[in-house]
Amino acid sequence: MAEGLGMPADYFDDALREVHTSYLRLNYYPPNPDPGNTLGISPHRDAGFLTVLWQDPNCHSLQVQRPAPPGSSLRYEGDPEGWTTVIPEEGGLTINTGDMAQIWSNNRYHAPLHRVLTNATLRRYSAPFFYNPGYRTRVAPLPSLGKPAFSPCRWRCLSHAVASTLFAATSR
Repeated sequence: MAEGLGMPADYFDDALREVHTSYLRLNYYPPNPDPGNTLGISPHRDAGFLTVLWQDPNCHSLQVQRPAPPGSSLRYEGDPEGWTTVIPEEGGLTINTGDMAQIWSNNRYHAPLHRVLTNATLRRYSAPFFYNPGYRTRVAPLPSLGKPAFSPCRWRCLSHAVASTLFAATSR
């Protein structure tokens, strides 16, 4: 990823190796008799650098929003809001870039808005690994990418700001 952004291959090593805040979470979603009115997880973007996700190949519940380009009249078949189901492949992993990757890449990589649906009859299991740097890591657009679209901050501040916004939105 670093080389694709015009930086040395080991550019992210210090931020992501020894002192990091990465973690693995195991998720279980029970069957829900009213899946049309209940989400497993509300729409959100991951705050960190990368998310590596294993998901149950038998229950297709992860959706990603693909908004139409600004000023476009494009509409997606089946869902006017652009939600697309991510069909997991047996033995495969889904990789999401997070807010941190979007900032470091100066908007070349976007943190996708995604959600998890519930299912009336199937249980869903997933295991996301959130790959994050240490809290003191400086997050700013890489110098190789021109005029910065974001102001620098520390990972601690970014993660707290995202969590505060998320919890404020879901507690209403």
